[in-house]
Amino acid sequence: MVLPSRTPPDDGVWIPLWPAPLPCGVGYALRMLTALLLLVTSAAARPMLGVDWVPYSRGDAMWVAEGRGTGTGVGELDGWLQPALNFHGGLQKERWALLGSVAFARLTTTTWLGDGRDQSHVGAARLGLGYRRYLGLPELDRVQAFGDLGLYGVIPSARVISDSYTEAEQNDADEGAAYTRKSIGALGLWLGPGFGWWVHDQIMIGARYHLLLHRGQILTEDTLSVSTALFGEAAFVVDVRL
Repeated sequence: MVLPSRTPPDDGVWIPLWPAPLPCGVGYALRMLTALLLLVTSAAARPMLGVDWVPYSRGDAMWVAEGRGTGTGVGELDGWLQPALNFHGGLQKERWALLGSVAFARLTTTTWLGDGRDQSHVGAARLGLGYRRYLGLPELDRVQAFGDLGLYGVIPSARVISDSYTEAEQNDADEGAAYTRKSIGALGLWLGPGFGWWVHDQIMIGARYHLLLHRGQILTEDTLSVSTALFGEAAFVVDVRL
């Protein structure tokens, strides 16, 4: 497969994708998305859905026992955002697959008082994108090895409002919510091998092992603590090509 080239055509005329320069980040994202769409459409990939099941481990038990969560319930390693059973979907073409995942978690508390209403919420959205490379072509009743590489980001949300707050009290609440959002937000990546058995032309059952690098932070009035965790995660995998 030949990827799209940025070399001008033979007639020497280069036609830009956009008529005017875009901000650096926006322009780069749009160009990457365009290149990705060209790659996928030119390869005639097939849709694929799958599920990962991560068994509960001693590491999970230790994490909970030592109180290492964010305290909100919606952080990456708190349990709600990334439960034991996770779904993914994307496109697969013979030797490669592009897989994405989306997860949401939110907790809202509303209290009615005599002088009004108090409401608070914490939430997060997790977006993941991964690339899988198969070693060899899929064959029925054969075991196939593959490698995974991907990254994820956790987008936080937190807010506290009250009908009885003064402007100063609301500002304090907003500041506290900002600290909470900093604690929820995170970035990470994964890398690792796996294998699968094609029990049907469209169904693969297997397992994978990922080495995960997770970066989180905790912000208070006086300090900013950044933590980086490197750990392994094994899972059973079921993929279905549509």
